[in-house]
Amino acid sequence: FGYGTQSFYRTPNGVVHILNVQNSQTFAYDINDSNVIIGQYQEKDLTLHGFLWTSGTVTVIDPPGAYNTYPAAINAAGTVIGSYFGGALAGSHGFVRDASGNFSSVDAEPGYGTFLSSLNSSGAATGNFYSPSSGTTHGFLRDSQGNITVFNVPAASGTYPAAINDAGFITGTWSPLNTRYVQGFNRDPAGNITTYEAPHTGPVGNTVPASINASGIEIGRASCRERE
Repeated sequence: FGYGTQSFYRTPNGVVHILNVQNSQTFAYDINDSNVIIGQYQEKDLTLHGFLWTSGTVTVIDPPGAYNTYPAAINAAGTVIGSYFGGALAGSHGFVRDASGNFSSVDAEPGYGTFLSSLNSSGAATGNFYSPSSGTTHGFLRDSQGNITVFNVPAASGTYPAAINDAGFITGTWSPLNTRYVQGFNRDPAGNITTYEAPHTGPVGNTVPASINASGIEIGRASCRERE
C-alpha cells in the first residue's frame, strides 16, 4: 500500500485504483475531463510537491524555487493553479501552470500570503491574500490575461473566495467584523456581492460554501455553536 495516506481514482465501471506517487503520502485534489489528475505528495522529510498524473505517467509540478507546493485545480485546457512557498519573496505565492509546463507566479500583494483556490474553463482564477497594511484578508480575481481585481465583502475582516464558475460567479466565505464565525457570499461578474447564511439551530452559525456549478447552485456546509 506504500507509505501513509494514498489517493485513488474510481472508473465509471466501479473499479477503484490506488494512485501512488514516489511511494509517498499522496493527495489527489482535482481531475479534468481528459482524466488528468493533480495533487500533492509528501516526502518522508515532510516536503510537499505538486504532481500531475496522466494515464499512469507522473509529472512533478513544483514552481521554480518552491519547497512546498499546493495544487488546487485543473481545467479542461490543462491549466493548473495553486499556491507554493519559496522563491525570493517571503510568504506564500499563487501559481499558474499552463499545459506546456510554463509557470507564472501570482502575488496579489508582493511579499505576503497569496493563495489561489479555484479556476474556470476560460482560465480565470480566484483566491485571497493577506495585507498587513489593512490587517485583513482580501479576495481577488485573476483573469486569463493575468489582470488582478481585488474585492471585499463590505464590513468584512476577511474575504475568502472558494470557487468560480464558467460564467464568472464566485462563492466563498467572509468574516464579519468583531466576530469569530463566517458567512457565505456570492459575487456576480459585475462585482455585486450578496451575503447569506444557511439555516442553523444555534445562536451563532457558520456558513461555508465550497463550490458553484454552471447553473449558479452553490454547495457547502453549515454549523452552529453556542455564544462564547
